[in-house]
Amino acid sequence: MSLLITSSKQTRGGKTQTIDLGIEKPYNYINNFQNPLKIPVGSEIAVESVKINREPRIQAKDKLLMGWFGRRFHQTSGSSVSETSEYVIPSLVLEQVKKESSSPVEFAGILKEAFNDMYSYHPEFNVNKTAVSVSYSAKGEFAGFEVSMETCSQTAANQVPASLMIIDPNGYEEDPVTFVPDFANQAVLFGAGGANSSNTNIEYDDTSGSVTSRSNQAVACIFPEGMWEQGLVNGGGPLSLLSGNCTFTTDGKSSGWWVGLVRSHTNHFESMREESRVGIPGYNETYQINNELPDFAPSGQAVDQHSMIQRNPYATYSQQYWDYVVHHDFEAGFVRVFHAVYNEDRGKLCHKEIKYWDTNNAVNSSFATGTPILTSKAPTSVTFVAANDIINIFDQNGDPITSVVDISASTQESITKPIDQSCWRLYPKICFDTNASGKVIQLKTWECRTATTSPKIWGDDWYGRCVRNSLYGQRDNNLGVVLGQTTPQKVVGGIPKWTGGAQSWPIDMAQRSVLRPDMTMANYDYEGIDNGSGMRGKEIINIVGTDSPYTESIHGNDQKLEWQPNCAAQIGNIASSVWPYVPVFGDGTPNGSFTASFVTAGVPSTTSDRAAYIRVPTLTHESFNGATGNQSKILFQVPKFDNAGNSTGALQFQAQDRLYVDLKNAAEINMTDVNVQFVGSDEKFADDLTGQSSVLFHIRPKM
Repeated sequence: MSLLITSSKQTRGGKTQTIDLGIEKPYNYINNFQNPLKIPVGSEIAVESVKINREPRIQAKDKLLMGWFGRRFHQTSGSSVSETSEYVIPSLVLEQVKKESSSPVEFAGILKEAFNDMYSYHPEFNVNKTAVSVSYSAKGEFAGFEVSMETCSQTAANQVPASLMIIDPNGYEEDPVTFVPDFANQAVLFGAGGANSSNTNIEYDDTSGSVTSRSNQAVACIFPEGMWEQGLVNGGGPLSLLSGNCTFTTDGKSSGWWVGLVRSHTNHFESMREESRVGIPGYNETYQINNELPDFAPSGQAVDQHSMIQRNPYATYSQQYWDYVVHHDFEAGFVRVFHAVYNEDRGKLCHKEIKYWDTNNAVNSSFATGTPILTSKAPTSVTFVAANDIINIFDQNGDPITSVVDISASTQESITKPIDQSCWRLYPKICFDTNASGKVIQLKTWECRTATTSPKIWGDDWYGRCVRNSLYGQRDNNLGVVLGQTTPQKVVGGIPKWTGGAQSWPIDMAQRSVLRPDMTMANYDYEGIDNGSGMRGKEIINIVGTDSPYTESIHGNDQKLEWQPNCAAQIGNIASSVWPYVPVFGDGTPNGSFTASFVTAGVPSTTSDRAAYIRVPTLTHESFNGATGNQSKILFQVPKFDNAGNSTGALQFQAQDRLYVDLKNAAEINMTDVNVQFVGSDEKFADDLTGQSSVLFHIRPKM
């Protein structure tokens, strides 16, 4: 009888070495013999003992992580979600995982992708700075994860967007005979070079940022990021919230116009079945407008408090939407400012007029005279400046039309609403009103974040994931021809929306009293910019477990169950629902970044992925694998747990009852090498083994 000792750790030239490459991996290695091992005729072989180092595996499937970018509640006594402009950001780890379990290094990569996905909904989050590493104990055992994340540290550069979206105010026309919708005036994406289109009343020059109207009414949204089949474009993205400047050069008093900021959206038409048209051959569909803003009233009404003329902000248009807008009301003779806030009577967001002219607003406005700016003094440029939670609006002289300085009950209807989570990614929008044919509005300044730090395609924002069926609003019609192409592009399905009640999250947030000027918006602590510490009052909070106060805003028991974070065990934070963090520090530079660092509180829960089998393909024995239905060279099953009850780390298995397998050798075997492999039941390599593997075989004459 003979003992055959094999090991992935080789001795060569008097030196012992482990080579984890090629055929010398811990799960697949070859040992060579200087003197051949002679195995007598009619022998059998058994595994005596096994030593392996099994890498821990993390069961990551179906796990949910949540993020929060805002106030840390426990730092302020009595604080709650109702006092904030933030909401939870879910990340389904399942979307990042391609298999049942992952190694710690693989899971670190999954976490990095999850963090970047969650926080890049905010334009100031810098995905290039995210780092996730695996930490080990002094004994070299897996101990958890270390994470660091940063916001952008530099003021955004001015960049004229390379593309523009036309939203035609006239909607669609339907042929009365065929009932076929005419989409000739639908949303059109312009390419580079100031391209014109016969399908629209807009001309755009992407060199100067000038938008020219070819009719008295036209609407244009400038969405600078990649769209549809273009994919991501390394151009101008959403407005920077770190003092980002958006300046429109207007037509002043000569025409009516609207300039402002808006979340991603587009008017489009969805197919609607109509039973009355079933009898018309080939046409049993009609189309209705859907501006992808289902939580908003079709139009808000503003009462002109001086002429008392009841005026719809878009009296001559199909419904249009702004989050913040300055309007020269050419007919009424005033300059007006609106923002979209929750309307209790309608149960939706509506456009509410900002009373910037109110005499109580003198600290916030240079025009708090009791009367709005008259047409004769309509601004020739309008500048929006975003600073964290704040939107300030200035005229061509730098005088504030409305700014957020004095926040009180007497001024809350005279200042802009806080930038809430639905408005983290804002884009410029232009509307030509009365007497606009031939007029030009220029996007003169656009300080934005780009794909370099925030790789999100237009429409991929927190609001969109909540309410849209796809990124762009799925429809079956063409969108027009992209410059340089010969065929119309089509809407493609994007990232699916979150389910389980997430569609209600934006409107749930909008109803908070601190975001409503008709209630107690004065109680909101507008967070601005601090030199050396970036965005004031914003912290990255990673939520890993249940009963977190951050999820109190999720309404309904069913929703709470579906959206409860459940990855605490995989992270190692069993005792806390919030990932412990190192306090946030600024980088000391003007408009600087902050860094959030996180460390695992405990050791993450791990397990062995599967049982392994020892296969020796170079021997003459035969076995049969029922899992594959084929013959095999498997000799021995390595259990999940060793003799001491461990499933990961350094393991030793001692065969209590050796199982001998007949080698069926009718002649003597002169063995010069042996190939030892560790595989699963599917005969694929058990790649969760690391370090050194060794197997002791016992060979004897067949009994």
